[in-house]
Amino acid sequence: MTSLDKFVGREFRSRYVNPVWIKGMQKEGYAGAGAMREFVEYLWGWDATATDVVDDAMWQETFATYVEDKNKLGMKQFFEEKSPFAYQDITARMIETIRKDYWHSPGATMRVKWRSRHRHAAPWRLFPARRPLRRRPPRVTALRPRRACHPLRRSAARPRPALRHNPMRSRAG
Repeated sequence: MTSLDKFVGREFRSRYVNPVWIKGMQKEGYAGAGAMREFVEYLWGWDATATDVVDDAMWQETFATYVEDKNKLGMKQFFEEKSPFAYQDITARMIETIRKDYWHSPGATMRVKWRSRHRHAAPWRLFPARRPLRRRPPRVTALRPRRACHPLRRSAARPRPALRHNPMRSRAG
């Protein structure tokens, strides 16, 4: 029986950072970009639940493959054309992993690189925990004049118009 860390490590190397698999996903277009995004989400899930399974080297390899494009597969261009949101989700998850101390990146320069690459991104996309609160102004009801009746409803002051004779309703039968 294979242990969990060996299984995840083998799956990681044979599929997710394998250039052949990545080229196949690039041929799939939008769906391939979604599969790559899902992989990073699953890697985060494994790292958050089973901390012995995913190590810093896996995150570093993922960063080198998908963000820095170490295999020269045109990852940046692929994500820009097919699904820029998938690329944004991948890098946001990596930043979140560093922020929550699951991945100890080799220096602060990596953070500077990521932030410079994501100037266009909204800050709550990069750091979901820091989403701004949407506050509505308080409702002031005391200053508004109250109507006796809803404007679409008939009141006693406005009589109903007389009903016209409908020949279809008054059939003698």
